Amino acid sequence: MDTALKPLESLRRELPAVATQVYLNTGTAGPLPLVAARASASEAARELREGRADFTTWGRFFADLARAREAAARLLGADNDEIALTHHTSEGINIALWGHDWQAGDRILTTTLEHDAVTIPLGLLRARYGVELDFVAIGRGEQALPALARALGERQARLLVLSHVAYGTGAELPLAELTRLAHAADTAVLVDGAQTCGARPLDVHALEVDYYTLSGQKWVCGPEKTGALYVRRDRLATLRPTFASYFSARRHDHRGAIEWQPGANRFETGMVYRPALAGFVASARWLLEVVGLERAWARSLALAARARDGLAALPGVELITPSEQASQLVAFDLPAFSPPQLWGLAAELARRERIVIRALPHAPFALRASCGWFNDEADVDRLIEAIARAAARGPDGVVVDGYGAGLPQSRET
Repeated sequence: MDTALKPLESLRRELPAVATQVYLNTGTAGPLPLVAARASASEAARELREGRADFTTWGRFFADLARAREAAARLLGADNDEIALTHHTSEGINIALWGHDWQAGDRILTTTLEHDAVTIPLGLLRARYGVELDFVAIGRGEQALPALARALGERQARLLVLSHVAYGTGAELPLAELTRLAHAADTAVLVDGAQTCGARPLDVHALEVDYYTLSGQKWVCGPEKTGALYVRRDRLATLRPTFASYFSARRHDHRGAIEWQPGANRFETGMVYRPALAGFVASARWLLEVVGLERAWARSLALAARARDGLAALPGVELITPSEQASQLVAFDLPAFSPPQLWGLAAELARRERIVIRALPHAPFALRASCGWFNDEADVDRLIEAIARAAARGPDGVVVDGYGAGLPQSRET
């Protein structure tokens, strides 16, 4: 792979999806680069040609797994043996949650801004084990430090679960400070990193978090069904595998005796889709070696600032993202529009103007633009102009159907 940093226009040509639309929804799924598509296609062709059950190539498969762990470790600033490959962020969160021996009355802290991938597994833990869930109100993210500091000081919690960047408001939470406070209170920290890994340089060792998840299809721009979980080395002995398989064990005797893999790969179970694995490695290496994460992050922040400034200046538009905690995600509201109408507006922008953003189906009921390094100023300006027209026109005439029709009419819900 050519490791020289290339001009932006050259890089944009490697992402065909950004040429056909204003692609502002990497927070859901990033545009797939040609290098990843080719790697996946090559592996799929090899499987078709050679089959998938030749044990003489087993060593090649394990080498591919090792390359994927190495790529994830580089993205996170971790060591290879602290990485477990997963199929998505949700799987990593579940591995970390279910790996504890919970007792009724154990307390878990989280925030009111978390994704369903956090809140649903937490709800299941409460239903099954009787753990106490404390959903700490942190505003739009700007109250995270004082609110969580108070909650940590009230009584001991075993685990704090939170996002590095809140997917609904775009607020970057002060993770390093929160982790120090949590550890001082003897509380472990699990981080949903879906909106950060691949978007920016990371050093999970410096952040001192205990567990950090990676989503392959979002900012890494890899295929679906790829991801990883970082488990800090000194947590490996205490986080227990919930599911186990051939891949989890270093040795076993077919009578139930198990010697776990020495690293976090003990949490990996079952086969992976090898074409997706190849695409993930190719995309991660391209991002690290050709795009450059420092450059990607700086450009994303600059574009997001342009979007925030332009949207905030529009009559009938309210900026949701806290300015002091801004990230590459820009959340904004049109208060005259009901939640279903916001959803309908997002669908209308995609159909009629080829501007792809998303609507949040719950409080704060915002629209969200994900500003990627591969976007350009014209993309941001087209969004601002389209929202200006929509705000001036008002919600009348917005077609609401499908999923949007089932959303609550009131923002108080």
